[in-house]
Amino acid sequence: INYIKLASGPLKDRSRRLYQSAWVWVGLLVPLLFNAGMLFYTSHQARVRQDVTSFRSRRAGRVAEKRLAEAQKCLKNQQYGQFHSILESSIGGYLSDKFNLPQIEITTPQIKRFMGERNLNSHLADEVGALLEECNFARYAPVQPDRGNLEALYARAKSVIVRIESEVR
Repeated sequence: INYIKLASGPLKDRSRRLYQSAWVWVGLLVPLLFNAGMLFYTSHQARVRQDVTSFRSRRAGRVAEKRLAEAQKCLKNQQYGQFHSILESSIGGYLSDKFNLPQIEITTPQIKRFMGERNLNSHLADEVGALLEECNFARYAPVQPDRGNLEALYARAKSVIVRIESEVR
């Protein structure tokens, strides 16, 4: 016959129910908070997307960067006519998106007038107009393109977009 061994310490209270545990409540609240956060996020995104003008304005820089990357790819592949067309559309599209203008209104006098109304740098307006005119001239005039000039034109277009971004914010 073995003797009954008594525990060395006090006995654990096993009368507590599972629902009385803090971990159960944490496990129930985490999915609830996650779903509430997702509901808030999706409703916020829906409100942001409904405001089309500010949505276009915010994403104008990213879209212009993608178009400039296409222009650079055309430059590397020596597709100079397409390079000028994409470069012009990237500058025009950027201005259209950023300032909520119709694409048809992107002309040199309109750009100068609009940038003057917004109190932006007049040199910047002149430079944008010169870039657009140079792209149009290169697209429609039979000129032998110089790779150095085209790379400088690309760099100027990129710097103009960056400067407009920094001034408008």
